[in-house]
Amino acid sequence: MTLAKVFRKNKNIIIGAIHLPPLLSYKDFPGLNIALKNALADLKAFESGGVDGVIFLADSQLECLEQNLTSMVELKEMMEEEGVDWENFPLVLQYNKRDLTNAIPVAELKKLLNPRSVPEFETVATQGRGVLEALKSAASQVLKSLKN
Repeated sequence: MTLAKVFRKNKNIIIGAIHLPPLLSYKDFPGLNIALKNALADLKAFESGGVDGVIFLADSQLECLEQNLTSMVELKEMMEEEGVDWENFPLVLQYNKRDLTNAIPVAELKKLLNPRSVPEFETVATQGRGVLEALKSAASQVLKSLKN
């Protein structure tokens, strides 16, 4: 079964969240691409219900920028390979760990990670700040896409 079929398998609404925990020395981790592909392949775990939208959780720390960019490119490529309409697929960005001093400015994250200008939210997950708003936005997008 392809992901395109998985994403619209039934009318149950499932929003997937992509989150790769930051690796302390990810630049020295030779298996990063394999780990990333495995994490993205986990989307197939939703085959029982389909995935109608994605919340992309980006770590705002400067040292995680490369990992965030790679994750976004891999997600887009995987979805396009499976025939999913990337430009119209419900997507929300969460810029997490905004409370840290080494957080990249939101304007820079937006420029690098959000060329589609999808809804984006500054979050501090440990405090619950912004998380519910991101989920509501994703749910709203999914509901709109299912009406079409």
